[in-house]
Amino acid sequence: MKIEDLELLKRILEGVLMAADRPLSRRALKDLFDDLERPDDDLFDQALAELETDCEQRGYELLRVASGY
Repeated sequence: MKIEDLELLKRILEGVLMAADRPLSRRALKDLFDDLERPDDDLFDQALAELETDCEQRGYELLRVASGY
């Protein structure tokens, strides 16, 4: 079932990024989902943008670097 819940997608991405030992590219993040689950590009971009904003209120920040997030 395709992920269409923005809050769920944000929680998944935040967990993956916190657990990663290196920056992850947008492609690597999208590849976490199989074809049936993979969210639409617009929702995916919105989740990353909102997550970046959400992190401003926390003790860490989400940064986009050359090799990913």
